[in-house]
Amino acid sequence: DLLDIFKNKNLEHLKYYLGHLIPYTEGCSSLLTTGLSKKEFAECHKCTYEYFEKNGFRMGLEGFYPYFARPCIANRVDYLVIDPMGNIYKCRTELGNLSKSCGNICRIQEQTLLELKNEFEWINWSPFEFDKCQKCKYLPICLGGCAYVARYIESEPQCDECKYYLEHYLRKEVNKSKLEGGQSV
Repeated sequence: DLLDIFKNKNLEHLKYYLGHLIPYTEGCSSLLTTGLSKKEFAECHKCTYEYFEKNGFRMGLEGFYPYFARPCIANRVDYLVIDPMGNIYKCRTELGNLSKSCGNICRIQEQTLLELKNEFEWINWSPFEFDKCQKCKYLPICLGGCAYVARYIESEPQCDECKYYLEHYLRKEVNKSKLEGGQSV
């Protein structure tokens, strides 16, 4: 219904991104009973993507395989979250927790040792340190999924929802290529 409202207001040109809400912190604890599992979210994602395509909407992350192969944004050197006070964090789940801050934009050149350590730990985290991931055929695509979950909740990476919809999107791309006269893969 919300997308129908956007369509009626001629907002199809905006990029839409479906984010899977997961109760990482206590502030999201109500999602424990109302949220979707990764598999349920993947099914919802497929249906919504079909609706987007049929109705002229654009997905926020252009394309899927191989384009969505990227690490958790908190592990990327080029990603920061900044709160209203200018405090810098690597992961949005840590917003407001000053002990997890990586600095402040007002004193960007004066990063403390603790702030530097906080930043380094995020950038240095790697799914390649886990046997489970090393053996997984999805590792090059999911790159360990959410590092926050792996570091603080489960003590190891959890499978990303791409595991549940990758085959769907690969089949779509092959069929699309066939319809456009391309060679099948």
